[in-house]
Amino acid sequence: DALFDAVDAVAFALPPDVQADLAERAARAGRHLLLEKPIATRVDAAERLVETVATAGVSSVVFFTGLFLAEHRAWLDEVRGEQWYGAWSVWLGNAFASDSPFRDSPWRWDKGGLWDVGPHALAMLTATLGPVRRITADRGAHDILHLVLRGGDHGVCAAGVGKHVKRPLAAAVECRDHAHARNAVNDLIGES
Repeated sequence: DALFDAVDAVAFALPPDVQADLAERAARAGRHLLLEKPIATRVDAAERLVETVATAGVSSVVFFTGLFLAEHRAWLDEVRGEQWYGAWSVWLGNAFASDSPFRDSPWRWDKGGLWDVGPHALAMLTATLGPVRRITADRGAHDILHLVLRGGDHGVCAAGVGKHVKRPLAAAVECRDHAHARNAVNDLIGES
């Protein structure tokens, strides 16, 4: 609590099950939050944090580094505001490779690709097409999940996420407009 008294904002780099309670305390102390994904591992903890942030009137952001990279911002600026029929994203990784800095992260082993790489895919899709109102998920091989997202004006989005996969890694977002036969592709890591 002494730390919260000495700062205006708190950046978190903690496991999500620890982050949620501390972030709630920081928000109640009037501190702005820079959060890691996922913000919590339980829905009730996430909802409580969101409510606390709103009640405290502080700002919060979940830090998806890809949304702040110049080349990704340029692509997002290009496609944002267009009338896209829909979009798809694939985000596959291997956080459990022997050389991965995330290999020993217990929550990643426990929660899998949806919780780890899923938020990155969803962040790019929602930054491109707007809010998602409904998600349907279907399990694929290993921990790969196939998601179908429905929103307001953008029709249907699809995402495939997982991380118990072998190299090469893949991450891409594509927006499609069938009426005008055009698309915009962003290869997020240059290997997909």
